[in-house]
Amino acid sequence: MATTMIECEACHVQISKQAEKCPQCGHPNKKFKKPVGCLKIIGYTFLAFILIIAIIVANQTPEERAASAAAHQQKQVNNQATKEAQKEQKATAPEILKETSLLEKAESAMADVGMSGAYTKVINDSIDQYNITKRGDNKIEVCVHAGMVSAAFLQAKDEAGYKKWKAIEKNDCKKAGMPEL
Repeated sequence: MATTMIECEACHVQISKQAEKCPQCGHPNKKFKKPVGCLKIIGYTFLAFILIIAIIVANQTPEERAASAAAHQQKQVNNQATKEAQKEQKATAPEILKETSLLEKAESAMADVGMSGAYTKVINDSIDQYNITKRGDNKIEVCVHAGMVSAAFLQAKDEAGYKKWKAIEKNDCKKAGMPEL
């Protein structure tokens, strides 16, 4: 990769366009662009994802919060009752194990139904943010927001959506000049 040479504004010596300052006189190179680190992008992505989750939680109505708390408390009560029943029966009969397994599956399904709405909201919000960012001219931000959308699909365990947005993220990051990981 050939580096382009430019003239130092202060001492007029030829320096690399990639030099932060002139090696001879120390004058700052105004054309130097500091590269954005990969960890910085990951950090911003994580921070934005946490912020989205916080906004969703903050926008829950008191009824939704109460329902979520009640469901969580009911699950704890059911888990405690299941554990006590297992201790009393010593879990020797296969029927007891089957009933316990069915109860746990039902509780898990109930929790998944409550979370699917939250996952959908996170996905939709992150896509909206991506589209807003896409209207701007900052390609790195577009790359980061595409990563947030793919992370939202991953969190929701939506493999098709994740693969689609991962490809979009890869394309947007390539346009932003980001190296592939």
